[in-house]
Amino acid sequence: GKGPNELAREVAAGGPSAGRARRELLCMVARGIDCSLSQMMETGVMHADPHPGNLLWTPDGRLAYLDLGLLTRVERAHQVAFLSAVVHIVKGDKAGLVGDLGCMGLLKPSTDRGQLEADLEAALGPGGEASGMQFRSLVKRLAKVGLKYKFTFPPYYVLLMRSLVTLEGVALLADTQFKIVEAAYPFAVRLLLKMDSDVSSPLLKSLLFAPGGGFQVSEAVDLANRIFTEPPPGPVMLPPSLVANFLAPQGDTPSRLVEEAPGIVEALRRPEAAVFRSVLCNSLGGYLASLITPGGGAGPCPPGGNASAAGVAARCLARAFSRPQLWPFLVSFVAQCVARAVCISLEAGWGWLASLW
Repeated sequence: GKGPNELAREVAAGGPSAGRARRELLCMVARGIDCSLSQMMETGVMHADPHPGNLLWTPDGRLAYLDLGLLTRVERAHQVAFLSAVVHIVKGDKAGLVGDLGCMGLLKPSTDRGQLEADLEAALGPGGEASGMQFRSLVKRLAKVGLKYKFTFPPYYVLLMRSLVTLEGVALLADTQFKIVEAAYPFAVRLLLKMDSDVSSPLLKSLLFAPGGGFQVSEAVDLANRIFTEPPPGPVMLPPSLVANFLAPQGDTPSRLVEEAPGIVEALRRPEAAVFRSVLCNSLGGYLASLITPGGGAGPCPPGGNASAAGVAARCLARAFSRPQLWPFLVSFVAQCVARAVCISLEAGWGWLASLW
């Protein structure tokens, strides 16, 4: 196999092999990012020294890690905190980031979190500006703030930051504009979509709902297009409990959803909404199936339960049907959701019958 430095030299030298070397280097970087993030956020065991000499791109198109002498274990609580931090950095939510730093074990009980939020705003810039920084620069700015507040840097955190800075250095050989936080964001959201836990619901809500409770359909469409740049290998859907949480949250969100339903449906009709429309159809179908399949159920819900969530969905549908121009699309979309629910129920039903047999 070939390492990133060797491939980079072939690209710099030009010649007939330069194009192939560049493609392999870009594939190597993309695979390395996915592998490292999977190690960190899913398996919890991470190669802590992925420098160019420890990575090889094999002739059959696989990424090989060498020298497993330096590994780090990332505990579940720290995985969730890092996942949350990626989302909060991209969204520019400094208050959320302060909470994430606390969950990572960096803050002391006496830390003035309000003042820390203000200092992070000054150090990282307004909004999501920090997500466009190179990771080395982001770590340096966080370290500078950390000196003021006397952060505690656990061993796993030091190795984790070193690993990500090193990995970004490898990526810069292929793409001088590479930003690891921007690269991690789609992976983090895809992981949130698969999770069925207390952490995924509030994070996804922060991405999809405005502070006043309104559903940001344009944000949802853009997010779906960003995280699924290629067609996924199978149907993508939110866990039923997350759908129930979205439909029956606390506060004014249910009434806002009903009020905004015609506008949401209007946005779903647009060509650029195809990916989000597919995810929404699968998710609603999965939620319906969870209610009608033996042993199903949508799982944990906020106060009000699944009946409340189903009631909000029915009110949204009735509100949307008040616009005659939306009828053709709505009939087609509802039919697709029901068909998806039937397919999922049949698959689950056969499994249930087989278990009884």
